[in-house]
Order: sequence, then structure tokens, then C-alpha cells
Amino acid sequence: LQKSLRLQANSWAQNASQRLQSDAWHACFESVSVREANLTAEEDSRGYAVRSDWVSGPNAVFRFVLGCFLDRTCGDYSAFYFMEFDAVPIRPGWLEQFILEAFTYPPAAIRGSRYRGELSRGLIVLCPWPRLFHINGNAVYNISHPWLRFLHQQLEEDASAGRSSVAFDVRMANLTMELWNASEDMPYSADSLLIGNYAQTLLNSSALYERYEGAVNLLVEGEFASGASAGRGFQSPEFVRHGSRSNVFENVNESEITLGVIANSL
Repeated sequence: LQKSLRLQANSWAQNASQRLQSDAWHACFESVSVREANLTAEEDSRGYAVRSDWVSGPNAVFRFVLGCFLDRTCGDYSAFYFMEFDAVPIRPGWLEQFILEAFTYPPAAIRGSRYRGELSRGLIVLCPWPRLFHINGNAVYNISHPWLRFLHQQLEEDASAGRSSVAFDVRMANLTMELWNASEDMPYSADSLLIGNYAQTLLNSSALYERYEGAVNLLVEGEFASGASAGRGFQSPEFVRHGSRSNVFENVNESEITLGVIANSL
């Protein structure tokens, strides 16, 4: 468990961490530890309306977590799954899937999900390619891979030089694409079934926990999804859904709807 600020400064966070370590799911893990990145309130800020370098807080937390695993401060592990609060398990067996992807899938420094949700053709044309094709930060990281260590060094250098306006996952995508140019042996894979990144896609709550029984169209190797629209509900093969809870809505009878509006922003 990772806290960006000091745990002692927030009684709610302290109580929450204590509950998490005593709840029934605790038995699924050999041990649970809580670590603090000790950021200041200024460093921890995020949100487009706050300031231009809104990603400085998330970037700092990720660098801290990645550094702890690389220097073995967190323990002697082979891989870890970086899981933020808006990444929600929707199927049983997600921990087993994590193990499969960490140890039996073809080796990769980073394995995760590009955006797999709805996206209009207009946004495809207008949105910069790194934001469309980067692997979201909620991903599996191979600690033993030399490319991951190189990426961590670059992120640290960026922070030291005051270059903090690019999100860490987009920055890692840029660095990887610049060197590997999408070659077959590129250590950067978007084939994860553990995690599906749906970001701003509107999701139907009545279908979030339905079992996957058929094919769906996903954003895989540059092909954009078309199977997660509001009217048809939401079905996907992944074990963990990454997407804001504010984008989950309830079924409404058509007779009660006068107008529906969705606004996308770059």
C-alpha cells in the first residue's frame, strides 16, 4: 500500500490502512506493508485546474514505488503490478492472472493496456499519438528487465531537470518508441488480460460483473474498440477494469430520457 503524503498526518488514511490489513482479503497475501512517499502538499497536487505540471504528484509517487522495487527496499521480487484506486477487479482469479503474465507470458519490461474504450474518429485524428497508444501506468512491471531500470533513470533525470509536465506512462512510451520503433522485440507489450484501460468510456453498471461469453472488439495493435457503448452494456475479458467510477451509470428507461450529452476533451 502506497501513501503519497505522511500517513501520520491523516487519521482517515491511518484507519483505512489498519482496516485493510485486518480485512478478510488480507489472507490472500503473505504480508501487507504500507509505505510513504513523504511528498509535500505542493508536490502531491494533481488536476488540470491546479497548475500546468499537474502530473508531478503521480509521477513522484510512481518513481518512488519503482525505485523501491528496483533497489529491493520493498523486498526481493521479480515483478509488481502498479494498481491505482480506480483499477477495480471485476472477475475472480485476477491474482492468478497477474502471476501468469509476470512469469509465463513473453518477457517484457512493461505489460499492460492501451486505451480500449470508445473513441470517436475525430479524437483519433486530433489526439497526439502518445496519448492514444501509450500503455496506461496501471501495468505489470518486470523488475529484472534492464529497460525498466533505464526508464527509471530517465524519469529521475527528468524530475531533477524540472521536466514534470508529461505523465510518467506517456514519457515511458515516448522513450520506448523512439528507440525500438515498434519492433517485434520491443519490451513494451499491450497484450495484458489482467488490466483493461477504459478511462473516460461510459460504463453500464448492470453489466460490469457479467461473465465474458463472447468476442468483443478491443483496442489491440491500433484497432479501436466498438463494443463498450452505453446501450449494450459493458463486457470485456479483462480481470481488472481501469476507469473512473464517475463514468459508471445506471440503466434508465428510454421513456425517461429527453437528451443525452457527452463531452470529450483533449
